[in-house]
Amino acid sequence: MPESPADLDAAVALLGDVTGRSVVDLGCTEPALGRRLLDDGAGGYAGLARDDRALAAAEDALRGTAARLREEDLDRWSGAGLGRFDAAVSLRALDRVRNLARLFDTLFHHLRPGGRLVFSVRHPVASADPERGYLDEDHRRFDTYVRELRYSGFSVVELAELGAGGRPEWLVVRGQRREGSTA
Repeated sequence: MPESPADLDAAVALLGDVTGRSVVDLGCTEPALGRRLLDDGAGGYAGLARDDRALAAAEDALRGTAARLREEDLDRWSGAGLGRFDAAVSLRALDRVRNLARLFDTLFHHLRPGGRLVFSVRHPVASADPERGYLDEDHRRFDTYVRELRYSGFSVVELAELGAGGRPEWLVVRGQRREGSTA
C-alpha cells in the first residue's frame, strides 16, 4: 500500500471519529480520502471534484461505495442538492478558491451546528520569497484563513504545520461551526 501524504493523515486525525457522520470533501484532490473515511465508518460521503480528472480519480477510488460524487466549481458552489453535513474536509484545494469568504459562508450554512471543517493548504512560509519577503499570488497568509473562518461563524480549534528539515510545507487547520452563530 502506498504511503499516505502527510496532510491526509493529519486531516483524518483532526476530523476525529467519523462514525455515522456525513462528510463533504471539497476538491476531491486525494482519491484515497473518501475510501478511508467510509472505511472508518462515515455515515455518508459527498465529493465535490474540482475538475474532470479529479472526478475520474475519485470515481475509480470509490467504485462500489455509496459515495456521491460530482464535478463542482468551489467558487460557485451553493450547496444545493446535497443537504447538511457533520464535517467538511479539503486537501490542497482552498488556495485555488478565489472567494474564500463566500465558500466558508456556504459551508457554514451546510454544516450542522458544531460541525467540523478540516483543510490543508500550502504553508505560507513554503511559498515565501526570502529575498523579496512576500508570498506568491497563489497563496494566502495564515491570518487570512483565520479571519475568514471567524467572520463566517467558525472557531479555529487546532492546526498542524507539516514539513521536513524545520521548514513547514503544509498547514492543516481544524475549524468548528460555532453553536448559535448565524454568520
